[in-house]
Amino acid sequence: MKVEYDPDNALRRIDTRGINPLPASDQTQILEWFEDPNTTTVVQGLHENLDERFMKWSYIKNKCGPLLCRNFKYFKRKLTLDHPTHTANVVATNSSLDTFEEAGTMVMSFETYDLYLQQRKLALYHLMTTKEQQEQVHHGSFTDSELQELKELKKQQQPEDPEDPEEPAEERKEGNETQDDEITVSYYPSGQSNKSQPHVINLLDDVIYLIDLDITRFIPEAAADLRAHFKMDLLPAGDWCMMNSVGSEGRPFLGPNLYITPPGASTVFHEDGNGTVDSGHQVLTGHNEVVMLPRIDSADKQEALDIVTGNHQQIENYALKVEPHSDHVTNKPLWPTLQQLDQVQEYLSHLSTSGVIEEQEQKNKASKKKGKKRKRGMPNEKIVVATTDGSTKHQLRPTHVILGPGDYIHINKGRLHAFRKVTSDANHALQQKQNAGIGMSTSIDICVSVAWDWMYKGK
Repeated sequence: MKVEYDPDNALRRIDTRGINPLPASDQTQILEWFEDPNTTTVVQGLHENLDERFMKWSYIKNKCGPLLCRNFKYFKRKLTLDHPTHTANVVATNSSLDTFEEAGTMVMSFETYDLYLQQRKLALYHLMTTKEQQEQVHHGSFTDSELQELKELKKQQQPEDPEDPEEPAEERKEGNETQDDEITVSYYPSGQSNKSQPHVINLLDDVIYLIDLDITRFIPEAAADLRAHFKMDLLPAGDWCMMNSVGSEGRPFLGPNLYITPPGASTVFHEDGNGTVDSGHQVLTGHNEVVMLPRIDSADKQEALDIVTGNHQQIENYALKVEPHSDHVTNKPLWPTLQQLDQVQEYLSHLSTSGVIEEQEQKNKASKKKGKKRKRGMPNEKIVVATTDGSTKHQLRPTHVILGPGDYIHINKGRLHAFRKVTSDANHALQQKQNAGIGMSTSIDICVSVAWDWMYKGK
């Protein structure tokens, strides 16, 4: 397997593509890297043996179509000041600084959600055809295959009528070509979770995120396939999870869950299980932007949370033990800016990590007693800096990474982290030290991931 280590980003990337089966020695090495609470490990290719049919949206829609579900989170677009205008149904701008704020929960069937996704694709297609004079090379532009998909979709939903020829693109009124019938769903605004109201979906200003879909209940064949064919046994109650010593009736539900959304939706900073569980996140399609902090104590963690969310001295708004998608929290922070990430890096650089060093020294002593040799890529890879008194300490760093299709990220217990769904160009934006572009107004991406909590018991 190939391994790349980026000390500036506290990130280790491992490539297992094409390796079947994954040797036990490689699995042991990956598990040891998982134990490091200050370095993030991303593994590519663990999903290769899965049956890709089971977790495709088309399969899920056909199986669960008429079922009602309350796992849809509603995000509304928050436009930047330099792009303040938009039409009733179609956003006329494409600013990478635009963000989406969570505003409550929606109830709909899987069929209705599919209608939203399909109508959204058509709206994007119309947006492009009515803006032919604008520059086409920008964040999230359509590929040839995407344009072909949209044209086929348009033919299916709007067959040609020789007696009623299509209106020329330049004569269309922007905003009226998105759909004939409005999509209305039940909406529970944040802070009013017991009071529903009808909501007409705005195809591009509204991002609807299907979260926490229990595949053991809705798509059991996908859950069985995941347990049987994932390259490493990292699932709840698996060989390396402490829950395998607890009977199934006594175990809490830890997943796996499925997550589906267009780009723009996010999960704000949190620690899974209030810091008591590890978690794994496997990207199937689309791209995820992830920010993860190293493991630090609770007081330092709250301070870092205040900085990275911009909620300094407003702990009542968003604190450590708040559920990230709770509708009872009406003032959720937006996605952090690069300036906020720089500020949290500066804060982390001043933290004393003597406890981390002491803990690692104890592990090293224990390994020596057992006659074990230090594996490659273990704590000596951390950045060590000198202090003014001549001693040394480990440099703590946040990880900021874009996950693509096939990437699996391990999240250690007690590490604050946040996710945001973005478009394929986000990697370039991150390399250029720009805020990763969501590319909402020109992307037909559908982001699909499967994730679970587990309790890694160590070697």
